[in-house]
Amino acid sequence: MNDFCLVAEVPAPHFVAMEDRAARLEEDVRDVTSVLSRLEPMIIRIDATLTSTLPHLATKADLAELRSVTRTEVSALGAGLRAEMSEIRGEAAEFRVDMRDRLGTLHEKLGNFPTKIYLGVSWVS
Repeated sequence: MNDFCLVAEVPAPHFVAMEDRAARLEEDVRDVTSVLSRLEPMIIRIDATLTSTLPHLATKADLAELRSVTRTEVSALGAGLRAEMSEIRGEAAEFRVDMRDRLGTLHEKLGNFPTKIYLGVSWVS
């Protein structure tokens, strides 16, 4: 045979009795049941809150639609405002022309009145 053959000692596997495993499993199930019984009322309250609140909250689709409508309305308002401002600018230009004409007419009328010097009155300072 081979002179270099090594034989390792392997310890025998440790087997836990089936009763011990079942007892640990039963204890774990009791713990899980206890935790679940404490969580159930909380889950019911959360569900009730969400059920009563969520129908009133906006969805992504609602927000996207609102954003689209808002953009359209703001764009329309901007266009209307620009048109009104253009009209106001036109009216202001007409008003300026009218005021210049009236001022020119007023100067002409005032120029036709006799002055104090013409009447023989002079100002003494």
